[in-house]
Amino acid sequence: MSFQNLTVLCHGRTINDDFVFPESEWDARAAEARRLMDREKLDGLLIFAESALTRGNICYLTNYHQFLTWGSSMLILSRGGKPKLIMTIAPRDLTFIQKAMPPIAEYIPVGLNLTSNEHVSTSAIEYMRENGLIEGKRWGTVNLGKMPKAAVDPWLDVYPGGLPDFTAEFGRIRSIKTANEIHALSAGSMIAKTSVYDYLRGAKPGANEMALAADIDRQARLQGCESVNLLAYSGKGDAPMLRVPWDRCFETGDTVSAFMTVSYLRYYGVYGATTVIGKKSAEQESLFENAGSLFASKILKMQKGSVTTGYEEGLCDKCGAEYYTVVNGVGMDLSDYPDTHGEKADVLENMTFTISLMAKKAGVGSVFISRNMLVTNSGIFPLSGFDG
Repeated sequence: MSFQNLTVLCHGRTINDDFVFPESEWDARAAEARRLMDREKLDGLLIFAESALTRGNICYLTNYHQFLTWGSSMLILSRGGKPKLIMTIAPRDLTFIQKAMPPIAEYIPVGLNLTSNEHVSTSAIEYMRENGLIEGKRWGTVNLGKMPKAAVDPWLDVYPGGLPDFTAEFGRIRSIKTANEIHALSAGSMIAKTSVYDYLRGAKPGANEMALAADIDRQARLQGCESVNLLAYSGKGDAPMLRVPWDRCFETGDTVSAFMTVSYLRYYGVYGATTVIGKKSAEQESLFENAGSLFASKILKMQKGSVTTGYEEGLCDKCGAEYYTVVNGVGMDLSDYPDTHGEKADVLENMTFTISLMAKKAGVGSVFISRNMLVTNSGIFPLSGFDG
């Protein structure tokens, strides 16, 4: 697959990377975090992001997109001051970062080195000491437990008894999405949906998986997606493992699945679907119908007010198919709050979830379904719009 003609800038950036929500949005988010401080009698929060896996916690308050997989950043959010961000970043990226940051945030760049995590910690402590933010102050942390030991040790020197963790409480704030966040998730989910159906429509006998995937990828990026990930399967197997597209041509009778995730305005759009090239057998029709019913039943259970996040499996009573489901929050991270797998979480208005299901039956085939869902006061609905 050749991506040499993709209109993508360094680090996967696109023209929308300087997008900033209205200033009122950032003010409201910071106000929510400070209400948490008031409730817990904190003077501030220390929020840590290591690599791209937990960048949402800081991006939520600053629009800083931790694109370096080996970089780190620390947000110092005091009760009365502006959010102060300390991050490892190359000098060439400073102009880009300054352009992307909202007015309420200030930043201190830290040079890149082999001990970037520790360097960020020591720089944050130095800043706090210089500004009188340590002595007699009570700080809480978010995600500090993900820091490597070398980065935690400087904090233990300052606070030998450790610092209280408020990752879960901050996560509950992030789990309730604002109108702007819902717009971004909906737009991204629509792009993912269009891309999946374009892929499934293009899966004709003789067409090549890799060539088709490259075209779908390019079209999604042209719509402003910051990152695009397409996993797919085609073949006669009963239990397809979604994978990167291969150098394989589609054949009549193939089961074809596509799963698209895109980052749009910092938020993840998700969509997955399956088709069969040619006419489905009666057993395949039954499998597709029952997979749809199983997916709908998962949503109905959520409408009762709670959901068990993470992975579950079962057996379909009607058709005997094995099925697997995964439920997790979605937002600035693909696995967002609520993210305590295997435990029940409350389902509240304006929460957003990804629900994925695969059903398979030996000798018949398989079906994959994935949607981003929005909780409203009148039900739970797909952010990508209803399927025809």
